[in-house]
Amino acid sequence: MTGNLNSLTTALGIFATILVGIFLGVWLGQRLPTSHLSKASQDTIIIAIGMVAAMTSLVLGLLTAEVKSSFDAADQEIKAQGARLEQMNLTSREIDNPSVAAVRQSLAELTRLAVAETFEDAGRSDRSRVIYVATYRTIMDMPAPAVLEQQVKATCMTSSWMWPSITSQ
Repeated sequence: MTGNLNSLTTALGIFATILVGIFLGVWLGQRLPTSHLSKASQDTIIIAIGMVAAMTSLVLGLLTAEVKSSFDAADQEIKAQGARLEQMNLTSREIDNPSVAAVRQSLAELTRLAVAETFEDAGRSDRSRVIYVATYRTIMDMPAPAVLEQQVKATCMTSSWMWPSITSQ
């Protein structure tokens, strides 16, 4: 409801501003001296309005390109993180270790929470932070005698999105 109220307030504010501009223009138009209404003045105003329109279209085009670039980068990052999660899931299935099973379970829960926080407007939760910290510590405390287990550990650590501020602590 708050998002709709902000949108409605913004729309009404824009409408009111345009309406005030229209009335101000009509009022000023009636009070302009006749010398400002000549053909040369009108041509100058038309050229100035054309320049403003051209600059506006240029700025909007650049803004659109920047938004698309940001969206494409976010899309690529989501796909890459999904591929890393799948790789980690497949690799960790081959390890017969209870702590690896717990990590896999935690990662599944983290994925569910991340989807809910990102796409379902659930908002950030303290629960995800607790799971992040616990999973990170479990991975770091795992003994890694086998090459495969070292590979899983390395894969986990390259997924920096999973450990946003934990790795710096």
